[in-house]
Amino acid sequence: MKEKKVGKSFSIYWNEEDIQSNISLQAKLAEEGIELPEFKITSYIEGVEHYLRDIKNAVTKMKNWKVTKHISLGFFFFYKICNVQ
Repeated sequence: MKEKKVGKSFSIYWNEEDIQSNISLQAKLAEEGIELPEFKITSYIEGVEHYLRDIKNAVTKMKNWKVTKHISLGFFFFYKICNVQ
């Protein structure tokens, strides 16, 4: 990731490491009885579309939920939680 200035836009680059599903989100959705599918890397862009379709199908029973192609990024400092004494 290449940050320009605080509060300004930045660019994100894939370093070609494996992409993993969000295990925290999987666990939270499991509490609601929703099984979030695993993301499988494919050599074609349609693989992302198929994944989003699978997620949309997984959450169909949730009222007022929808799947979009937008993302939000956040920086979370878990060490604050882990180091509380």
